[in-house]
Amino acid sequence: MADSRFFRRSGPFSAGELAAAAGCGQITGDGGRSLFDVATIADATGADVAFLGAARYRDDAAATRAGMLVLSPELVDAAPAACTLLVVDDPQLAFARIARTFYRHDEPAEVEFEADSRYGHALVDRRASLAESVRVGPGAVVQAGSRIGDDVTVGALAVIGPGVVIGAGSRIGNGVKISHALLGEEVVVQAGAVIGEAGFGFAMGRFPYEDIPQLGRVLVGRGARLGANVTIHRGSLGDTVIGDHCRIDNLVMVAHNVRIGDGAVIVAQTGISGSSAVGARSVLGGQSGVSGHLRIGDGVRIAARSGVTRDIPDGSVYGGFPAQPVTRWRREVATLRRLARQGRNNEGEEADE
Repeated sequence: MADSRFFRRSGPFSAGELAAAAGCGQITGDGGRSLFDVATIADATGADVAFLGAARYRDDAAATRAGMLVLSPELVDAAPAACTLLVVDDPQLAFARIARTFYRHDEPAEVEFEADSRYGHALVDRRASLAESVRVGPGAVVQAGSRIGDDVTVGALAVIGPGVVIGAGSRIGNGVKISHALLGEEVVVQAGAVIGEAGFGFAMGRFPYEDIPQLGRVLVGRGARLGANVTIHRGSLGDTVIGDHCRIDNLVMVAHNVRIGDGAVIVAQTGISGSSAVGARSVLGGQSGVSGHLRIGDGVRIAARSGVTRDIPDGSVYGGFPAQPVTRWRREVATLRRLARQGRNNEGEEADE
């Protein structure tokens, strides 16, 4: 269920009404069944709608408790017998439309400020809750419903969105924007970072593309350090999670539903695609990239500029593109250099050092 601090839900709707909103497909089962929310296939209850988008989630489908499942014809046999089905050619598109039916506005509405005069040149809504020791810089905006703990500094021109929670002892840099997020204690966010914006999610089955509502949050653990101009997208249904005491360098991109374990280190200009997991105390070198829906184990080391395209087991050291065990990668690089040098020598060219 989406956090009510950030999202407003409509409903309930019958399965038939949701099928009509999707504009496609055929209902199998109880079309009058009342449904109250959207959820992941793993977390759904009998009151929720979920979708099965790929065959790799068949096992989750067999165990789901969802009241209605949106899926393609070839995956119907994976659904539980008691589940109402909406069978469609493009489950992602249908689910996006259903999610928009429940959440017509997945961004918070513009609010009228009730400015608190105690904060001088900052714009702080009186409906926000700030500890007495909070310091707010000039031009900063703190919106209604946000909660900021003891000894927090909010830098100049920062924007703290509705419902955001910032734990005690945190430091929010100049020009930071935070929405749809809960930050633990002693978190440092450096200048220009953006936390909690909508993820890069849209259904591509039909043009023009249709956005998928991003209904999750960002959870940042205690003592995490987020560098300048870091971007962390909120989850699509679940949450994007940054573990305790992580170190994320400048210009890192973390996509929706990524989970980064405690103490992980992500070096500058790295990008982590949606729904991937990075294990505790792993290190990703600068300008590395991680494809979506992967698991990088605990204590892994990834060389700079590597491209991770498959799961990596705990304690491994990988490098290259596609990333592979670093000793193999180094042998391949050495072999290529030797072959290239031999080729140049055979052609009478001067070999490079």
